[in-house]
Amino acid sequence: MYSGLHLVSQKGLTDSVIGGTLQGGLPVLVVQNRFARAVISLFGAQLLSFIPAGQREWLWLSQKAHLDQTRPIRGGIPICWPWFGARPGPQPLPSHGFARNHLWQLDGISEQIQGTIVSLFLSDDQVKPDYWPYAYELQLDIHVSHQLGLTLTCHNCDRRPWHFAAALHSYFNVGQVQSCQVHGLGGRYRDKLSGQSVIHPGVLQVRPPLDRIYPRAEPQVVLATPNRSLLLDQVGMDSVVVWHPGRHVPGDMEVSQGESMLCVETALLGDQGVLLAPGQAQQLAVTISRQR
Repeated sequence: MYSGLHLVSQKGLTDSVIGGTLQGGLPVLVVQNRFARAVISLFGAQLLSFIPAGQREWLWLSQKAHLDQTRPIRGGIPICWPWFGARPGPQPLPSHGFARNHLWQLDGISEQIQGTIVSLFLSDDQVKPDYWPYAYELQLDIHVSHQLGLTLTCHNCDRRPWHFAAALHSYFNVGQVQSCQVHGLGGRYRDKLSGQSVIHPGVLQVRPPLDRIYPRAEPQVVLATPNRSLLLDQVGMDSVVVWHPGRHVPGDMEVSQGESMLCVETALLGDQGVLLAPGQAQQLAVTISRQR
């Protein structure tokens, strides 16, 4: 586990959930049940760590990640909403939207036989930027069990329809990225580095750098590494994004540590976003389980 994920204050909430803060002041929830241990940041509703019992860390978190609520956290599973990537406009807008840049509220904890479900909540009552003048509610349910489940539910609480995009931007701890394969992506992808549409049927043998959107990916995708294979069982998606920056890494990431990371992202992008009518809701979900 990333060395910075140690609580400096804590308070028991349920038998398996502790609330507390990290050294930089980041408020977190720590789930520890008989299946796994997970660390969840309330800033961005971002899962930072998931370690099943008797196994190693599944997720990757940068040693240079900012854990002080000043900027997005590099690693874990960030929530991209209400857009993905850059958004053009007359003023600079946050990449991947604003959901990952604000504090979410704890909505509930459900202790079950098959694990623990933590529900987090964000709405326009808490965060309403001037560049997003719509009423909305977001709920993220994180299921910590022998497998990991995330369900993002987006509600349009406005009187107007609006377009949005979303992604569960998963950073996986893969050991050695050049030894990874990804199965089930489909035969066509949009290469964001070259701007071209490419046909490449078969298994992806990862060779960074790469930034690809696979619009015909299957709902079930397998990330195979030398140490394990993870099945991503996805619901509500229309694309899978695979990303690794190669050696030209962002400032909050080390080149050497980046060699053990690969992003395989569950995404709902649409052609120009997805239209959500007043009163409607849309879900995006992934369940991650180990195959070997």
